[in-house]
Amino acid sequence: MSMDAATARAGFRLALPLLVGMLVLALAALPLLNDGHPVAEWPLAAVITPERMLALIGLGILFGQFPPRFVPFAIGVMVASGLSAYIVREEIFKILVTLPTAAPNAFFTAPAAGLAVGLVLVLPRKARPYLAPPLLAVAGAALVVGTALDDPTLHALSYLPAALLFEVWTVFVVMGLIRAVSHPFAVTAGQILASWMIAISLLYGGVLMVDENRTQLTPLPFATPPAAGDHPGFAEILAVIDTGKARVTP
Repeated sequence: MSMDAATARAGFRLALPLLVGMLVLALAALPLLNDGHPVAEWPLAAVITPERMLALIGLGILFGQFPPRFVPFAIGVMVASGLSAYIVREEIFKILVTLPTAAPNAFFTAPAAGLAVGLVLVLPRKARPYLAPPLLAVAGAALVVGTALDDPTLHALSYLPAALLFEVWTVFVVMGLIRAVSHPFAVTAGQILASWMIAISLLYGGVLMVDENRTQLTPLPFATPPAAGDHPGFAEILAVIDTGKARVTP
């Protein structure tokens, strides 16, 4: 059996049970719909936002294209950076809070993660092991801190472990599928996706940084005060409605 065939079989063996697990997890949200609750009330709904899933899918593609011996090192870098950032997150917030609209937008962690993953994915494959570690550290820190900030349960002990497990799950599903597809076009497709990730992350981050606290224009006063009465300014309209008079188009 060739090396490519063995890699593909290993990828399918990895991806299949993970895909089944994701399906079971998605079905777990259906009782919310049956009870009349929106899916947004599902605790893990904060994890499956488009900007978060874009970074996770890109990370899975990246891990699927990494040399197998480099994957444990890359995982170690992301785990270490994520844990460190979570421990000192308050100090990070003090620095980022000076940016406009940082606090209400999870301190831009979602576009930061997407941008970091996209920059690694767009690199030539031979250069990735040398240039990837610092960018992976940024991605790991942004994903962990962003996941903690988006906690809809108000610090339930089970939320963060479950959310991070779901994110790791997603990355490994995509990684298994990428390893199962050994076609050379997969590398080109990954770089095309990376360019889109970079563009989307920059645009999304720029939109979030727009200061929403702008001075509103004061409405101009009426040229003539509304007529007095029980319904100021609406007397003629109400008269037409009450009498059933047909509307006349000027």
